[in-house]
Amino acid sequence: MLTRSDILGGLTDKEGETAAKDAMQKRFETAHPTEMLDSVLARMIDCQCHTIPVLRDGYRFSLPIGGWTVIRQNRTCTLAFST
Repeated sequence: MLTRSDILGGLTDKEGETAAKDAMQKRFETAHPTEMLDSVLARMIDCQCHTIPVLRDGYRFSLPIGGWTVIRQNRTCTLAFST
């Protein structure tokens, strides 16, 4: 997973010479499409994550034109649709 702060950190660390694979977070939480949001929110609070990818069978849960991402803001969760 690559966040905006990861990108900015990578750009400032080596004057823009950092590859995405070196700046990305390699350990992060995931959610299943059928998982209840209260358990997802509890894990987000525990790991201090702002985003959790929604995966089914190890792959991004996709709809015909994109996928869903769970986004935490304060103590609430939102499902965001990405194209």
